[in-house]
Amino acid sequence: MTPRLNLIAGRPITSVWLIVALTVLAAWMAPLGRTAEPVESPHQHPAYPPKPHFSDALFHPPRCLSLQLVLPADSMRSLHNRPKSYVQGTLQYQKQQLGQVAVKLKGGTDSFEPIDGKPSFTLNLDRYRQGQNLFGLDKIHLNNSRQDPSYMRECLASWIFAEAGIPVTRTAFATVSLNGRNLGLYVLKESYDKTFLKRHFAEASGNLYEGEHGTDITGHLARQSGEGPNDQSDLKRLAAACRERDTSLRLQSLERLMDVDSFRTLSAIETLLGHWNGYTYRANNYRLYANPADDRLVFLPAGLETSFPSEPLNRDNAVVGIVAAALIPLKNPHTDQDHHIGVMAERLRIHTEVPKRIEAVTNTILAELSRLSPTEARSAQDAIQTLLTRYNDILAAN
Repeated sequence: MTPRLNLIAGRPITSVWLIVALTVLAAWMAPLGRTAEPVESPHQHPAYPPKPHFSDALFHPPRCLSLQLVLPADSMRSLHNRPKSYVQGTLQYQKQQLGQVAVKLKGGTDSFEPIDGKPSFTLNLDRYRQGQNLFGLDKIHLNNSRQDPSYMRECLASWIFAEAGIPVTRTAFATVSLNGRNLGLYVLKESYDKTFLKRHFAEASGNLYEGEHGTDITGHLARQSGEGPNDQSDLKRLAAACRERDTSLRLQSLERLMDVDSFRTLSAIETLLGHWNGYTYRANNYRLYANPADDRLVFLPAGLETSFPSEPLNRDNAVVGIVAAALIPLKNPHTDQDHHIGVMAERLRIHTEVPKRIEAVTNTILAELSRLSPTEARSAQDAIQTLLTRYNDILAAN
C-alpha cells in the first residue's frame, strides 16, 4: 500500500511509514537465530467468534464519523453539577438525527474533563427511545484520549486481543462538536452491553459484571445486565476456588467455574502489552460474563488506553487480581504465563495484517488532526512513532 504524502505544518508524514516498515522488517528478522518452535494456540479458532453485524461497517476498517451533539441549557447545567448522571440531548450524524439521547460524562482521575473542557462521553441512544441506534449500536463511548496523544493505543491493543480470540470492544474515531463548539478528535468505542454479548455468545442473558476502581471479584461488582441470580454467588464460588490450597483441586475447580484458557491468554496479553491498569496487575478495567452456554465466567479486557507504556512492565510486579494470582504460579501447559506470552509475541511477528491496519489508522488520525489542529497533529505523529517503536521493542524482547 502506498501511503498518502500528506503534510502536517510542512512536515511529511512518511517518517511514520518508515517506523511501520521497520516494524515489519523486525517481525521478519526476529525469529532468525532462534530455535524454531511450533506456534500453536487454540485461539487460532476462537471460542467466541463474533457474528457479522451492521456495526462492522463502522469498525472494519475504523471510520471517522462527524458527530454534532446538542444539549439544552438545563442539561448543560446538570452535567456541570452531576457529570455522571444522564441528561437528554440530540445527536446529529449526516442526515440522521437522534433525539432524546441519554448523555453523561465519563473518565477516571487521569482522563476526566468537565463539560466546558474536552470531556469524554457515554451516549445511550435507546435509554429514552427504544430501538434507536447508530450503526446498529444502542450505546457508544467517546473517549477524549487525554492519556493517549497517539489516539491509537486502544485501537492497536483491542486488535491484538481480538486476534488472540478474546472478546473485546472495537474502536473507531469521531470528530465531535458540542452546541457548535468544536471539541476535536475522539476515540469512539462500542460498549460492553447486550448488543456486544449477542455478537460473541450464543446467549446474552447471563450476568455481565463491571470491574472498576480496583474492585476484585471478592468485592461487590456492579451487574450491568443479566437474568441470573443477583446475589454474586457465581463470583463467591470463583473466589473460594482461588483460595483452594491444593493446586490440583484449585485448577479443577477453576476450570469448572471459568474459562481458564481464555483467561490465561488475556493475562499474557496484558503482560505483553504492559497493560498495568488491567485485571492482572491492578484488578481493574475488566468485565466478567457468566456464559449461560456452559455456566462458566469469561473475563473481558477494558481500559486499554494505558497499554504500551513508555517503560516496560516489570514482570516481577506483584500480581493483584486474585484469579491471576491463583493461576499464574501453576506451572503446566494450560497456565504457564511465560509460554503464552511467547506464543502471543510469535503470532504477532508473523501476522502481516497488523502493520497494514496501523498504516490505515495512522492515515485517518493524522488526516483528521491536520485539518483540526496542526499542533496536535504533530504531537500525535510523534506519539504514534513512539508507540510503534514500543510495539517493535515488545516483539523483539519476547
